[in-house]
Amino acid sequence: IVSCGVCKPSDTVSKYLKAESKSDYDIAYELLSENDKKIKSLEEYKNEENAEFGLLFTDAVRKSTVFKILDTVENDENATVKVEITHDDYSTAISDIFSAAFSGASQDELSKKSDKMKNNVSRKTIEKSYFLIKENGQWVIFFDWEKENKIKQLIEEVKKTEEDGDLEFLVLKYDEILNIDPSNEEIL
Repeated sequence: IVSCGVCKPSDTVSKYLKAESKSDYDIAYELLSENDKKIKSLEEYKNEENAEFGLLFTDAVRKSTVFKILDTVENDENATVKVEITHDDYSTAISDIFSAAFSGASQDELSKKSDKMKNNVSRKTIEKSYFLIKENGQWVIFFDWEKENKIKQLIEEVKKTEEDGDLEFLVLKYDEILNIDPSNEEIL
């Protein structure tokens, strides 16, 4: 599944999403860039993927996932593949069950809510773009986890400094974050 010669970027994204939908993280991880693999081990990647939806619903969400490639823009060295992803959305149902549980609902009432949830799950559709680069003649997905980690580190520094009130330092850190990621929503 990994070695496909001169496969298209959309082939790599399709293989990645199919592997993820089967919770086959070993294959999905192999489709990532070497730079990303230096930042995050396979075990860390697996843990994060399982935590995305919560362990209880990960398999159900993944198995319900369907995707459609919408667009691919590529040149010789990189590409962006835009995908429409649709999956079961348990967020409202989970909220209802937890709310009932913490308000003292009986086990019978919780079971009824759970059964109702199984039969009345809504679907959620998002559009997501994947950035790919060529490594050794193969298209691989590049999440740029190094940049992501640097931004997290800078945001933590900002949070600590906000408590101290050092405005000059804060401005420098905000500028540093915006230089790395001008559209960072966390600090805008």
